[in-house]
Amino acid sequence: GMLKNGEHPPAKRFNAGQKGIFWMVILGGLLMSVSGWFMLFPYIPANVTALQFWTVIHAIIAVLFIAGILAHIYIGTVGMEGAFDAMGTGEVDLNWAKEHHSLWVEEEQAKGRAPDTGSPRAMPAE
Repeated sequence: GMLKNGEHPPAKRFNAGQKGIFWMVILGGLLMSVSGWFMLFPYIPANVTALQFWTVIHAIIAVLFIAGILAHIYIGTVGMEGAFDAMGTGEVDLNWAKEHHSLWVEEEQAKGRAPDTGSPRAMPAE
């Protein structure tokens, strides 16, 4: 959605970027653990080639983790207006929520937890 027309695609409580960070941590953490296990006990792979393979995998995942977390820190601080305030207060402006998480706002309005008007009243980020 953002690449085609420059607008935020409809999202529920978590958008694609947030879900991507989650899966990066889960899958990357699993691969880091497996590769680290083989490096911790080098006799398990039984040959030098396998140990070198797991060492390279470990290093590549570490670099991807560092790049991902730096991008996450940037977007959460200065890269997206309102994100830092949302982390500090736990609330977001209704207009910001509509722009970034429109499906979530609709669900909350249907449950009566968010105002129906366009007023910039804060919504709990839960």
